[in-house]
Amino acid sequence: MTLGLEETFSYLESLYRRPIRPPAEVGLERIRHLLRRLDNPHERFPTVHITGTCGKGSTATMVAGILGEAGYRTGVFRSPHLQSYLERIAVDGSPVSAKGWMAAFERVRPVADAMERGDDGWSLGRPSLFEFVWSMAATHFAASEVDAGVIEVGVGGRLSATNVLRPEVAVLTNVSLEHTRLLGDTETAIAGEKAAIVKSGSSAVTAAEQPPVLEVIEERCRSVGADLWRVGSDVVYRIDAADRDGQRAAIRTPLREHPDCFIRLLGRHQVRNAATAVGAVDLLVGRGWRIDSQAVRRGLEAAGFPGRFEVMSERPPVVLDGARNQVSAEALRQTLDDLFPTHDIVLVVGALADKDAASIVAPLIPRVRSAVVTLPPFEGRTTDPAELLGLLRDRVETVRFEPDPTRAWTVARSSLRPNDLLLVTGSLYLVGCIRQLVPGEEIGGQASADDGLAMAARTPVGTRP
Repeated sequence: MTLGLEETFSYLESLYRRPIRPPAEVGLERIRHLLRRLDNPHERFPTVHITGTCGKGSTATMVAGILGEAGYRTGVFRSPHLQSYLERIAVDGSPVSAKGWMAAFERVRPVADAMERGDDGWSLGRPSLFEFVWSMAATHFAASEVDAGVIEVGVGGRLSATNVLRPEVAVLTNVSLEHTRLLGDTETAIAGEKAAIVKSGSSAVTAAEQPPVLEVIEERCRSVGADLWRVGSDVVYRIDAADRDGQRAAIRTPLREHPDCFIRLLGRHQVRNAATAVGAVDLLVGRGWRIDSQAVRRGLEAAGFPGRFEVMSERPPVVLDGARNQVSAEALRQTLDDLFPTHDIVLVVGALADKDAASIVAPLIPRVRSAVVTLPPFEGRTTDPAELLGLLRDRVETVRFEPDPTRAWTVARSSLRPNDLLLVTGSLYLVGCIRQLVPGEEIGGQASADDGLAMAARTPVGTRP
């Protein structure tokens, strides 16, 4: 039976809710089987493979933007999405069309159904949601004849379905504690999982800073014979100016210098992500790719990423940021201090159950005047709101709970005082939901710089990153 677009989303969400054999048991064999049945589409284009605790999406966006400016037809696979599943698969900066999505879905689904039935003696069951969509992306990229794929890891690296790739360049943005039940309870253990994306024949770049983590990454690169560039020593950068319009920086790699780069993404951490992206691109140049310095500058300047310190309005300031762990929350606080140092914060916050709610709100609390706790639109996987309420009640002037994100947005907006900034954070799914409420509303005269994603938007319920 042929499904409609919305029905394909419901089908994928059903995959999340049904039992499945975990990656720790099946390794990469299930995704390899699925891709073999699809004629290995992932082998038809070279790739930049990106992992890390934070910054994967921004770095991928900048790498893809630079490649596009250099004339390469470029596919991007990312996870999670902000507002629509279609965002997960993009070519040349545009999300896959409904027609392209359906074509890829109908190519993958019969194979997935056969795996679930156990046809031909197959015994490892159906693919996961992530394996299914990654196979769709590879299929779409191959059909689109992309020149390059920029591919984000889902979780970790070693057991990610994307680790079937043999990338030209592997990128490890950074490493901190996350998904400890899956990846290990130390930074070095997690580094080992992420470093597994570096393969023989690859080059690698990392912005990780901790010496023990770097040792793990360096050892992996030595063991497979991969060249490694480190941001901070091999790749260096300097921030020359920054305001609410963007940042000017100089970046130097072992290959060449990139002076006077303008980075539209806000926050000091985004300059480090830009340096990582430029390092990846210059490693490609060293492997024979033709990417001139003008393409680098144009790609960085054009790169935008909704939901990452996105200033939706100036009067009053409204900021959406998908910070969902301690590192990203600390970067958010630093950016608020840099760009809005005198404003009090009215906070709308919600988190998923597998996130550390305390580490998300702790850096922000000293700036928060009022808070509304809500539930991200992710059925069955939200954190207990009592945890966030308990963290905020004794330290914030006014705290209330509104389970519906739309109602939470309305309540927070109505409570704004002249010197307040409205901040929505804690979950990309929450940010994506509220982002749909902002464009076109009179909240200060500046409409969202919406890129058309809302036209295909669907607030995810029960979806898995």
